[in-house]
Amino acid sequence: MIKFAVFTDLHYDFIPDGQERLNTFLYEIKDKNLDFIMNLGDFCLPIPENKHVLNHLESLRVPCYHALGNHDSDTFEKSQVFDFLNLNNSYYTFTYSNTKFIVLDACFTEVNGVYTAYNRKNFKSSNGKYPIIPPEQLEWLKHELNDTYSHYVLFSHHSLENDFANRGIHNRLEVQEILSEVTEQGKRITCFNGHDHADSNVKIDDTHYIGINGMSYIWFGDFCTLRPYSLDMYKMYPLLKDIVLYDKGLYAVVTIDNNEGLVIDGMTSGYRNISPDDLGLNDSWNGRKLSSVISSVQIK
Repeated sequence: MIKFAVFTDLHYDFIPDGQERLNTFLYEIKDKNLDFIMNLGDFCLPIPENKHVLNHLESLRVPCYHALGNHDSDTFEKSQVFDFLNLNNSYYTFTYSNTKFIVLDACFTEVNGVYTAYNRKNFKSSNGKYPIIPPEQLEWLKHELNDTYSHYVLFSHHSLENDFANRGIHNRLEVQEILSEVTEQGKRITCFNGHDHADSNVKIDDTHYIGINGMSYIWFGDFCTLRPYSLDMYKMYPLLKDIVLYDKGLYAVVTIDNNEGLVIDGMTSGYRNISPDDLGLNDSWNGRKLSSVISSVQIK
């Protein structure tokens, strides 16, 4: 049996209670006998003042793995994010029992066949394709899927199936085709992503694509017209005006068992001070249904 905790989009620096959310998460999972913790990206800014945040995440003395998010390199080069998170590469594998875990990185833009890594928000001014997985990483993925493991779990910040605007990975259909060729051999594949700040579960062919809701909030930008916090709070956290906070920090605990399959133990939150309904937003956002939950799911 394999057990891990997964979370995404803490955005520690954007909110007033990032430390509290991380503290609660670690307290609630400390006795769950985890094999590892998976961070799906947009964790905190890679600055020396935040090293204590990473150290706190690692304080349970279980391995912590990281996928890179689009905001992790907002004001920094990607190499600085590598150094902060102690990564040798942004895509890599690790194994437990008969399961191989594969971490992908789609934080690239492509213009006229030239692929450039995200850094300092360059993707926002790009007229090319993004997010996207470069060809050499796709070839690497094919190689990693061509072995004797019976189950693969893929982690990425961006979705491998969301087709709304630039939310999902641009060349997701190519990735889906690669995965379908593997499941046709009787192997199992489950994919986890963050980024959408939403709860989702989509099955394409025999592959399950699970969207993990963000730990902290959903972003509405100019549609967030209410101001429930003090002026001083908005000065300290300027992006707070654009978001609706979840009342609890969301995460999931995933168990992989030969008999039970893959089981996601999710959780339900609520909203703090204001909700999407208060803003007249009660349907979907970024191609996802609005909710403050991570659904519990069993995949046989």
